[in-house]
Amino acid sequence: MFVTGEFRYLQRRLQLCSLKCNDRINRENREQIFSSYYELETTEAQNVYLFSSLTTTTPKCSLVNAKQHREVSVSYTVNVAGQKVQVCKKAFLRLHAISQSKVDFIVNQCKAGLVTARPSFRGKHNNRPNRIRLVTNGVRKSTSIFSPFPLTAHITVEQKITLESTCHQYCR
Repeated sequence: MFVTGEFRYLQRRLQLCSLKCNDRINRENREQIFSSYYELETTEAQNVYLFSSLTTTTPKCSLVNAKQHREVSVSYTVNVAGQKVQVCKKAFLRLHAISQSKVDFIVNQCKAGLVTARPSFRGKHNNRPNRIRLVTNGVRKSTSIFSPFPLTAHITVEQKITLESTCHQYCR
């Protein structure tokens, strides 16, 4: 098997982990964690799972000269063979194949004091329903100017569309 230098670098970085995540979680458990996360049907269920896997605490120490202090410390846990095992942040992200922004989204909810993850509002436009109606009405109005038939009407086989009838409709 050909091994690239980048792979060796990543392998060394995982061995430098202070929690020894690479040694404590074997390949079968990694695959089981990954598959159980993606078997959850909705993104809301995945967010609830991630929310329960994160534990936030107040930081043990803070720097006096820091411009911005850390608000919370986060510990990451995964379920391995029925036991909760603490892992580092990189291992948590790689085990679930998620991005840092996904974790930040969940941590912000923990900081807000929520008991569970809130549902996602993706694809829901209830925050501006009037604007959407105005846009769709404007589109209908502008297309009806150029269309020889109303949008609600369907062209039947009995109707004959000729060049003269369409020109007559546009010239009005």
